[in-house]
Amino acid sequence: MLRDQLDDEQTKKVTKRRRKQASRIEALVTAIVTGELFMNYPARPQFNPVPDSFEDGQHYIDIWEPLFFYEIYNILSSNRGGRGAEN
Repeated sequence: MLRDQLDDEQTKKVTKRRRKQASRIEALVTAIVTGELFMNYPARPQFNPVPDSFEDGQHYIDIWEPLFFYEIYNILSSNRGGRGAEN
């Protein structure tokens, strides 16, 4: 019974984390489709420095995700002839 409660709590935490990540991805896709992605990015965005080691998986995602989104922005911006860091 205690094991079931722990499993339920862990499942709830994982589900909550996945919903949060899905929400971020949904926001990115919406910004791409509406064109907001290209209007809202500054010419030189500031990112957190990438550490040599990470505290945990969530810390890794928090650092990596903005860099990944910016890479997507650059690829899409380059393909549509916009201003990307690669141009």
